[in-house]
Amino acid sequence: MSEISLVDLLAAFARIPGAVGRHFANRAHRRMMRKAPAFTARDMPENTFGKLVGRVRPLAGRVLEAPLSKRLCVYYDISIDAMADNSMLRTLASVQDAMTFMLEDETGRAVIDPAHAMVSSGIDSISYSGMREAAKQERELLVRTGLSGATVPFADHLRYREAILEVDELIAVYGGGVREQDADAVAQTYRDGAPTCLHLTGTAKFPLFISDDPQAL
Repeated sequence: MSEISLVDLLAAFARIPGAVGRHFANRAHRRMMRKAPAFTARDMPENTFGKLVGRVRPLAGRVLEAPLSKRLCVYYDISIDAMADNSMLRTLASVQDAMTFMLEDETGRAVIDPAHAMVSSGIDSISYSGMREAAKQERELLVRTGLSGATVPFADHLRYREAILEVDELIAVYGGGVREQDADAVAQTYRDGAPTCLHLTGTAKFPLFISDDPQAL
């Protein structure tokens, strides 16, 4: 991946609750991602910054339901925009949620904890409503964000944009972690042969980047 495409990718990262700061396009992060070696889930060493590509799988059978599209996912990011004709006036609110999940490739799997991750996920569900009339899922979002009954000068309708990390979606994860025993992990051997699973979290030393951008895969 070129540095230009990395700048574009980093600029697209959206912050989820608890994530580290928004300085995504700085030189250090670009350099880390550009130089990150690619590993499999089985072979990625501990305490090494690298890249994994695999499918999103539930951890312990737990998933989220995307508020707009009702798809099963492990992360969602929704923005509510005030619109006038076809022009956006401003974003009124955003809603995000995420949960720990598994990334699985052909060799095994890794635990991904996105609580302190930077996530770039493409918007792939868009809906609209009037300022006063909305479908059930949009009404629930308006109540959740305190926008129910609100008025916005010059706005004539609302737009809802949803981005998710969907179950079974192919994604890339950049980060570093440690190995932990995992009796339920796909068969893999590490040191003494005990089943292990790499656990990645975002830290100051090893920031965690998660993306479904095709350029990152």
